[in-house]
Amino acid sequence: MSYSSLPLTSKLFQLTSLTCALALAGCGGGGDGDTVDSVAPAPDLGVTQPGTDGSDGGEQVPDVEPDFFLQKLSTSPTIIELSDEQAIFNVTVKAAEVDSGGAMVGKAVTLKVVSSETNGITIEGQSTQVTDSDGNAVYTLKLNPQAVVDKDALIANGFTLMATANKADGTAVAPQELRVSVSREGSGDGTQVVESELDISTSLTTSSVSNNVLNVYGDTATLSVIAKNSKGARVQNVQVGLGIDSIKGISIIGGNSKSTNTDGIAVFNVKVDENLSKAERDALLIGEGIAYAISIQEQSGATKQETGNLSIGLPTSDYVLNVEGRDELLNAYGDEQPLTVTATAKNSKVPTNIDGAKATIKLNNSIAGVRLSTEALTFDATGKAVVSLIIASTLTTEQRKEIVEKGVNYTVVLSEPNRAVTADTYGNEAYIPDSQYQIKFATKK
Repeated sequence: MSYSSLPLTSKLFQLTSLTCALALAGCGGGGDGDTVDSVAPAPDLGVTQPGTDGSDGGEQVPDVEPDFFLQKLSTSPTIIELSDEQAIFNVTVKAAEVDSGGAMVGKAVTLKVVSSETNGITIEGQSTQVTDSDGNAVYTLKLNPQAVVDKDALIANGFTLMATANKADGTAVAPQELRVSVSREGSGDGTQVVESELDISTSLTTSSVSNNVLNVYGDTATLSVIAKNSKGARVQNVQVGLGIDSIKGISIIGGNSKSTNTDGIAVFNVKVDENLSKAERDALLIGEGIAYAISIQEQSGATKQETGNLSIGLPTSDYVLNVEGRDELLNAYGDEQPLTVTATAKNSKVPTNIDGAKATIKLNNSIAGVRLSTEALTFDATGKAVVSLIIASTLTTEQRKEIVEKGVNYTVVLSEPNRAVTADTYGNEAYIPDSQYQIKFATKK
């Protein structure tokens, strides 16, 4: 995590609703720019006409354009400074292939500045650029302070950029929208910014995994912001604003402006939508996490902003499997052995409940006359599920010999509550008793 006093000029991420509730003097305003999404249609199939490619005709292969998407916009610097001088900054829009995540080269991307006529921001050159070899469309923009109708509104709310692109058949891919923060600089209005000397730290606790990494399959996490003074004492009544990158399916629940409590902590709830598509999950996994910014304001008016990234990844396994009853020998002449499959949390930090979790159990080596009473398991509140391993009494001599030599092996696959998958293989040995029949003699009393 890094920090600087406000105003900021070069933090690189997009904020959904940074700190407008704080009304920080000299601080950039944020917004809640949401990404607009639409379902991308099937790609257009273009066919090369005979003779136009230098060949002599013959059978032609359709030229299929890869499906692609626009990644989030980024500005450099991230927060634009409003001063008496014109400010030049860059905007980059990334186009990438859906299947591979590779650069989508040669696509026309159009950038729009919302309310350009009042916020003083214009594009230097054409608003439509073609992506380069890295899949980037790069624009140069200018903020003209003399053309800003309402400077206070611009600082409080920032401004919005929108990027659009079309597929080969003319249909649009999901556009990207970015709310950019603006801060006051220098003699903009003569506002003095006092830097806070408080130490700001964060702690992320997720509801689905014990490693405190946001679960890309869906999660609800708490981000705790802790304020301490130079002596290490926690500070109450510090205004804290949280802004996160504008990404579909990632949101702050319950408000983005809080005050630290008596323990010097402000708690925010961050949600990952559990209904993201595979393409949307993959896009999150190839990034560097969810960028965030924290802005604070002390009662004295001193302010500070810190930035960082919330890690997001695939769920990790939080349970250990075991099978009770696998040490029991199976009678090759016929047997029924109960097996108790157990799923135990790896540690006390596991946040999920195993009750109702599903698993499958299947034989690895199919032998006639050997079966499981069920292949579908449901765990109870104690993390147990019971199944029977059955040996028919009608096995042939060769079949009995086979299970004695190979044993009976089976694999258990657990679908954990956080959608992680845990699998393990077990087995029971079998034996042929010395005599098929056991004769017992009655004892005289």
